[in-house]
Amino acid sequence: MTCRLRFLLILFFVSTSLLRTPSHAFANDQAVFGVQEEIFFKVEYSRFERNKALAVGPDGFYFYTYSHGSSAAAKHTALSGCNKGVEKRRRKKNSAGWCLTYAVNNKIVWKGATPGIPSSEELPGPDLPFISGQKYGDGSTAKAVLLMLHGCGPPPDRPPAMIMSWINYFLARNFYVVMPNSFADPHAAICGDEEWFRDYAVTTEVNRLRVAQTKRTLRELKRLYPNKPVYIWGHSGGSRTVQYFAPVVKGVIALGDECGIGQTAMVVIPPAVPILYVFGENDPYLATLGLPVTTKSAKKRCIRSKGDRRWVIVKGVGHDTAIWHQNVIDAVSKLIGEKSFNLDYQRTTRALTGPTHTSFVYAYEKSRGYRAFAVADNGAYGYSYNWDNEVDATQHALADCTVAAGKSPYAPGEAHTCKIYDSSKN
Repeated sequence: MTCRLRFLLILFFVSTSLLRTPSHAFANDQAVFGVQEEIFFKVEYSRFERNKALAVGPDGFYFYTYSHGSSAAAKHTALSGCNKGVEKRRRKKNSAGWCLTYAVNNKIVWKGATPGIPSSEELPGPDLPFISGQKYGDGSTAKAVLLMLHGCGPPPDRPPAMIMSWINYFLARNFYVVMPNSFADPHAAICGDEEWFRDYAVTTEVNRLRVAQTKRTLRELKRLYPNKPVYIWGHSGGSRTVQYFAPVVKGVIALGDECGIGQTAMVVIPPAVPILYVFGENDPYLATLGLPVTTKSAKKRCIRSKGDRRWVIVKGVGHDTAIWHQNVIDAVSKLIGEKSFNLDYQRTTRALTGPTHTSFVYAYEKSRGYRAFAVADNGAYGYSYNWDNEVDATQHALADCTVAAGKSPYAPGEAHTCKIYDSSKN
């Protein structure tokens, strides 16, 4: 019987950054069994024929082989292939070998490093990220809960406009919105730390911490609100976190990340849990989809996963996608069974007076990038600047104006009450 072998060099996300470790920047020589290798072992490896083996090296490198004449031959081939792969990548040999065997057939024989909290555990102790996190709405009267998972850096005290667009949408539908601060627990590294980007053991520890934190928060939310459906929203590293385990929730919204984990698009979220992927067309971190992201490239990857898997592609947008794009707000509304919001708007050329005119002249006119100025009939106004495209600038200004006018943005079935000021007519 002809043996079959494969090797995978994991391209792994560290929250907001795709890590391709250069050959001269390796920080740790130890073989590490990380989150993605564990998912591969559970999801893919178990499907292969007997007389198989899986070997794991440093930097997220692993090699598997199957259909050998004996288990000993499979083990030898896995180790040899893994060591050669790491040697080629690092451009040097290791007399002791780079790799260790993780499993022979289905028996785990691993004696190497498995950093972080075991994947089967929740983080013990009080849920400090939840306690110190940001909360919006009234959990006692809300009809559902949205758990928001931020990216690799500590969430700001005041969420940026992109995040607020999502919060406002769900508040308008009587959701209780919770965004825990994962950095309230001791953290091995912060996004941008050298260890985060160079040391796969540290990255693994951080990823497992976030999974354990999220499991604990889900348990707490279900304890506090036992009869309310829970949805998870994740951005970048938060999106990756929710794909690292199998949450039993009503639905998942994933931004700034690819469908599934690794090159084989492994998915551990149960098929019964619908996932909506929101892809920015120009997101530089969607490596396996290619840029710009297309319907063809998204479908090719996403359909590998069984279950209710949906996706939308947002034109002209990079890594940060607000909900104020019509295809996004329509898809999200369908996912949670709510009426959408019509993002169409009107323009006005009426003369500006008082504080509105002052802000337009001294703030808006001096700003840069794509920008917009919106006004309400009661004199309220809102403006935006320094966006990469016209849609983001326009919808941000309209949302700010709605809030200033004392109304809730994105009420179900409604449309904008503010208008975009057209200064070209004056």
